[in-house]
Amino acid sequence: MTATRPEFSLRALEARDVPGFTALLSDEVSRHWSSTGLGNALASEHQFRVLALPGVSGEEELAGIAEYQRIVDEGHLLGIAIVPAMRQRGLGRKLLIAVMAEMRAEGCVRCLLEVRRSNKAGQALYERLGFKPDGVRRAYYPPLAGYAAEDAMLYSCP
Repeated sequence: MTATRPEFSLRALEARDVPGFTALLSDEVSRHWSSTGLGNALASEHQFRVLALPGVSGEEELAGIAEYQRIVDEGHLLGIAIVPAMRQRGLGRKLLIAVMAEMRAEGCVRCLLEVRRSNKAGQALYERLGFKPDGVRRAYYPPLAGYAAEDAMLYSCP
């Protein structure tokens, strides 16, 4: 009987991951996580989870990262990103489901998040997983180069 390789692994962020994510997610790191902030994540009360795929040579391949915080019985998803070359493969969905399972195991009864109004793919993913729109924070996100400030769409899911 042959052992099958796991489809992916979910683990805590480690110091060795920071340079790889900083390079692979340059846009997301510059917008959401500074490389310094990502580097300080190990000392944070926030939880950072890494989605890794088994690589061809046996080394794992970084595929995604999620950040969340538990506040009493609520999980707040603070950020989630998939490496650009690995998008459109269902990995964001797998990462979010795994993180929500961790939140549930920690006693969270609800997950909250916010997403840029322009992030239609993110909104579609959240809605497919049972999130419902809760409101809007006007001009919440600071302007990006060449763009105006952007609204945050608020979502929650039991």
